Amino acid sequence: MRIRTHNLGVTLIELLVAIAVLAIAVSLAAPSFSDTIRNQRLSSRSFSLQEDLAYARAEAVKLQGNVALAAKSGGMSNGWVVFEDADADEVLDSGERTLREQGAMSSGYTMAAATGAGNPKAGVGFDRRGALVGRGTLAVLICAPNWSAAKDKEFARNLRIASNGRAESAKGKGSHRGLSCT
Repeated sequence: MRIRTHNLGVTLIELLVAIAVLAIAVSLAAPSFSDTIRNQRLSSRSFSLQEDLAYARAEAVKLQGNVALAAKSGGMSNGWVVFEDADADEVLDSGERTLREQGAMSSGYTMAAATGAGNPKAGVGFDRRGALVGRGTLAVLICAPNWSAAKDKEFARNLRIASNGRAESAKGKGSHRGLSCT
């Protein structure tokens, strides 16, 4: 009596079919994944800015002095720094203590700020009561690469900081208060 043994494995044809199915699934998922990454980068940067604005405001009240958030050299896209602003000029001078720092954005992403009137601005200061120094408002725009008016909500985030120091954010408006993603 002879016992038959079976090979436990896959044939070349089965392997090729499995690889083809996997390749199709990956090609369908890739565009969705890139949308998720872009959305996460925009949201993360927006939340980081809001967190640091709230931190600067709270520190101004805690320290009973001026605290500012200002863009690093080259603009907001290169990051920002939160610091004790002894002379209330919203510029980090030597001798002023750095409290927190944020790095540059991913390549191709941009970020800019302007006053409520649309004038470019590189920073914002809070007084000992937590209100904005100068009592104006501040608009901040964060843009992803390949922004267009048709893709505004997916490719841009905007923040508005009111004169009382509170921040609000929204999707879209890649052309807002003198700022533009183009």
